[in-house]
Amino acid sequence: MREYSFLACLLICLSAKAQTFDVDTVLKNGPVSERINLVFLGDGYTAGEQTKFITDVNKILTALFAQSPFKEYKSYFNAYAIKVISQESGANHPQNSTDGDGACPAQAVKSVDNYFGSTFDYLGIHRLLYPNDLGKVATVLAANFPLYDQAFIAINTPYYGGAGGSFATCSDHSAGREVAIHEIGHSFAGLADEYWAGAQYAAEKPNMTKQTSPSLVKWKNWMGVSGVGIYAHSGDASWKKPHTNCKMGVLNSPLCKVCTETFVERFHLFVTPLREFLPHDTRFNIDPDLEQTIDFSLSVNPPEPNTLKITWEVDDVLKSKNTETLAVSSNELLATSTIRATVQDTTALTRSENHTTNHVYIVEWELTKSDVVTSIEVETLASRYDLLVYPNPAAADLKFSYKLSKPTPVSISMIDHSGRNVKTLLSTMQGSGQHESSFDRQTLGLSAGEYVLQFKFGKATVPVKVILH
Repeated sequence: MREYSFLACLLICLSAKAQTFDVDTVLKNGPVSERINLVFLGDGYTAGEQTKFITDVNKILTALFAQSPFKEYKSYFNAYAIKVISQESGANHPQNSTDGDGACPAQAVKSVDNYFGSTFDYLGIHRLLYPNDLGKVATVLAANFPLYDQAFIAINTPYYGGAGGSFATCSDHSAGREVAIHEIGHSFAGLADEYWAGAQYAAEKPNMTKQTSPSLVKWKNWMGVSGVGIYAHSGDASWKKPHTNCKMGVLNSPLCKVCTETFVERFHLFVTPLREFLPHDTRFNIDPDLEQTIDFSLSVNPPEPNTLKITWEVDDVLKSKNTETLAVSSNELLATSTIRATVQDTTALTRSENHTTNHVYIVEWELTKSDVVTSIEVETLASRYDLLVYPNPAAADLKFSYKLSKPTPVSISMIDHSGRNVKTLLSTMQGSGQHESSFDRQTLGLSAGEYVLQFKFGKATVPVKVILH
């Protein structure tokens, strides 16, 4: 859900009637269109408890960005808090769980008039704390902050609990911040639990597999590094995990290398380190008797520490590295010349083979001496697209439109949490002008859940997170 200033103007909207609430900005690193937008909703916070809600949100953010890989990529995030007002404080507790964790009897039966119906004992598991009314969550997001990338529900209860589905949840228990980070592993990165949660949750995921070959396992590039191996799950030894002490299995532990890589790849799916470039389409006048310098520049969004690699080429010859600017003399130019800037994040936090191909960002300027004596015409080959995707979440039709400034090869795919292309919607050459498409939700043949709708316009990639109901 983003607009890249050099690629796209993107608006996600959902037509739904829902109550509007005050929205606080709690972390701002850049435009909504250029960052991963974490949006927190409170449940069980009354009108008089909204200050506590903001305090609780900041506790979660402090814990989140103190840990890798979030601390390295903090600049990629914004965070907002929707001050949802409940009539009563707290969470429901029907005391009807069957998991026998021993905690259920310690909490009295309670029925609370909170806004989203958040409750313990969700799906018969005491510690599963989750909203009963997910439709209401979706409509509040649509009415108050539709450009969210990951939504959290912070639930105003001191008891231990949380869950990770379409939305991540946590309580105000002393371990609540760790629970929040664990749950965003499910909701944002599509990670599995690395403790045995039950056969119903076992599936092929970035950190869960039945593959036993060290040379074939999906985390083969990390084998033997920082404790990464192939370990059997306690409940079913046929299922394997990469670590014995990862936050996806044990709270207060770091994320293992495999889970860290998964997050980093997701970050790059939604935020590009290349934000802007200059010049845009321009015409330069050249004095035939004087050498003129033409300046090119990039604006980048580096992680901390800065692991971005920048290269500049003139007619395929390397001219400069790791600088955001390049000056080219008009005397160097041929009748037609190409200036190319390439940006890539070389972080050691990922060893994914796809990283070097999926996350390379290129701007090319094609310079043509239309009149050798008087002028040079500059055309940027990275185009802009007016891209609209709606509604989101989609329960019926999924629609999108975009505008092409010139004939362009276009590919549109649905990508699941693992990065796998599960549905190609379009792959063709399209002419300039406005293009619109609509796909019936049922004919997509995809299960309900979260996907990335990936648009490829030539070399440019624009990802949009969508939820299918």
